[in-house]
Amino acid sequence: MRKYMSALRKPHPISRLFRERVRLMPSSDAVFPWQAVDLLRPVKLFFNERKLNREISKELDQKIYRRVKEIAEKEQKGTKATRKRSVVDLALNAYEKEASAAKGGSEVRIRTSKDLPEVLRADIIDSVKTFIFAGHDTTSSTLCWANYLLHRNPQVYAKLKAELDTFLPGKLADTAAMIKEDPYIVNKLE
Repeated sequence: MRKYMSALRKPHPISRLFRERVRLMPSSDAVFPWQAVDLLRPVKLFFNERKLNREISKELDQKIYRRVKEIAEKEQKGTKATRKRSVVDLALNAYEKEASAAKGGSEVRIRTSKDLPEVLRADIIDSVKTFIFAGHDTTSSTLCWANYLLHRNPQVYAKLKAELDTFLPGKLADTAAMIKEDPYIVNKLE
């Protein structure tokens, strides 16, 4: 968990590679057509794509390891593993379900990153890139719009502030610690 929280302090390799990819795109403010010409751009984009895929693949392998570990711990305790709703978890769950059905009902489970077919790995990597890139713009637009609407509707802002004050502690450090302990706590607001 600490690794994900440190992403706010220093750029994650995937974020850095996405920023590099955006910088490699042609400039739209070029006055003359030859200003946007970079003969090495296709090569730079190719290598950037390979690095980006490699970094996402590393994260995917770590996710599979954590998922398998969590499932094993839950089975050892005799409880059922909770299903996560991330894009990666949904893809893995769907693959396991379809592969189990194709094998006549015998359970298929991804236990290591080597159990993941290359086609599925490529699909997940492409999906993650799409969600990260598309999600960045939509998230920032949504936050800006929400702040604008809260500014325009002070009564709604007061109601939101009152709800947050009753649910979260008053001090910023305590609130940060609470969110660090349980990142999904914000989803539990009414």
